[in-house]
Amino acid sequence: MWILLNHEGTAIETVSKEWSYDELRDRVLERSSKWQEQAQVGQTVRILDQAVVQQIISIFACVQVGLIPTLSGSEDVLADFESIQDALSNTGEIGHRFDPNVAMIFTTSGTMSKRRIVGHRSSSIVRCAEDMNQVLSMDASTRTALILPLSFHYGFSMVTSTFRVGGTILIPNQYDKFFELPHFFERTHPTMIGTVPHCWKILLRMLSPSIWNRFQTCILAGDECSVELLDQLSQQNSAMSLHIFYGSTEVLRTCHRHWHPGDPQGCIGTTLPSVQLHQTSSGTIQRGATICQEIVEDGRSILSSPSQWMLSDELRFDASEYWHFVARSSDILKVAGTRISPAEIEALIQQHTSVLDVVVGQVNNEIIAVLHLNQECLQKEEIEIPRHLIPRYWIVLNQPLNQTERFKRSRKRILNNATHHHPRSPNPPKSLVIRHG
Repeated sequence: MWILLNHEGTAIETVSKEWSYDELRDRVLERSSKWQEQAQVGQTVRILDQAVVQQIISIFACVQVGLIPTLSGSEDVLADFESIQDALSNTGEIGHRFDPNVAMIFTTSGTMSKRRIVGHRSSSIVRCAEDMNQVLSMDASTRTALILPLSFHYGFSMVTSTFRVGGTILIPNQYDKFFELPHFFERTHPTMIGTVPHCWKILLRMLSPSIWNRFQTCILAGDECSVELLDQLSQQNSAMSLHIFYGSTEVLRTCHRHWHPGDPQGCIGTTLPSVQLHQTSSGTIQRGATICQEIVEDGRSILSSPSQWMLSDELRFDASEYWHFVARSSDILKVAGTRISPAEIEALIQQHTSVLDVVVGQVNNEIIAVLHLNQECLQKEEIEIPRHLIPRYWIVLNQPLNQTERFKRSRKRILNNATHHHPRSPNPPKSLVIRHG
């Protein structure tokens, strides 16, 4: 991964300081020289630095001397050492001994199954960065605003792809404090910014036209990016390029789409240069250079050196050779012997102007809809839903539907919480009149 730092110019810009690539390399080498005297190759390090710049230095220092870093705060991830800036302290734990080719570990979000620890090679991380460079036409003038945590790969790939071309990473004081971002953007002039759909919804309400007009590239991190959200982003600056990246922690990035108005819901584009996808009767298989090296679950390795990976989502390949995200496999509904994406029913319900958000799922073979309604604007309105897709039960919430800690939506969690803590009704809310399709 040292190749990522082999540039000149400004590598990182924060609120108070600029870091050149020369200075960043020096700090990494200084830290790694200390750590190699304390730890052995293959041991794991839990990085606890609060400042993102220090996290970056610690990551590269670990990789430089063969230690395996993680930024996850999950209790599932045991580590031999903890680091805060230059200090490396023994935890008393015994970290998992990963395959010798593993350079970094990330944890999955837990939206699909129990949380997994995923080990990746340096070459996979660099190759993913090269893929992004190619499809985004990045160069040394790229100024990337980092507003995603480094603890999962969507955030870390913003750093690696920018470093790969000698660009500059822009880091606010605390990227989880969104109210500070407008001022930071006004001062630093980012050209590229990427985040998950939930965060984009917040930024749409916060950023001024002058800031939107400076963005050249906006990235949406995967899965269920609604066309409505993409249209709203496009309206902020018609010259701005919108890009969708689909992937997962286990395989890094898979598909990319340079989005255009009129693209259908769920279009995730074509495979990245290093990826091959194949549809089988069991699902979609990914092969290529960015597949993980090892997966650990419950303290034991459940997969090592895989040559391919079965994706956890249901994808569709169309006649124009584009891939489409249908739904997470665990979310798929079986209605009258037919497999149905919950997104299809959700889209029908969201035709109603008072529905702010909706999740549809199946509990005990019954379709249940969980709604968040705009209580200030409850208009009686008629929508059409095919008879076999009409939910059996309805649950109405007065608050937004919960996101995971990584701003993802887990239908399973939302349904479980709603059915256990809120009453259900066989009838939709009075404002929502259904006409059988």
